[in-house]
Amino acid sequence: MRRPARFAVAATTLAVSLAAALFLLTRPSLRPVATWEQPDSVSYGQWGPYYLSAVQMEPDWRGFPLSFRRHYIIYVGLEPGKPTYGHEVGYSFNNGLEDLEEYIRSCSVSWSSGGVALSEPDGHVLFIPATAFVGGR
Repeated sequence: MRRPARFAVAATTLAVSLAAALFLLTRPSLRPVATWEQPDSVSYGQWGPYYLSAVQMEPDWRGFPLSFRRHYIIYVGLEPGKPTYGHEVGYSFNNGLEDLEEYIRSCSVSWSSGGVALSEPDGHVLFIPATAFVGGR
């Protein structure tokens, strides 16, 4: 094989390898960290039961190489932990130095006819109105 042909093969191999690595490093994991189910005491008419899930998404490279975090979404829908058809909100947990997944699981969720609220142990509250998720919006 001539030198230019070897270079073309090597360059193509390198480009494909880099594209594959970039694809794998930026894929969302879509892994549910915690899920809470709508209680029987709250009704949204013919719809439900609904689930609120904290779902791990793609890596956040902004702090690289000093820190590595992931983005999260809060998802409310008819399927537990699967952001398919429902309402999602990008969310950043503010837990300091604690184990983030343990912190997320220690959050509490309050359901009402008006919507659902996720409360963090440090006092942050995210409220999602029922009009945003009832009926599979």
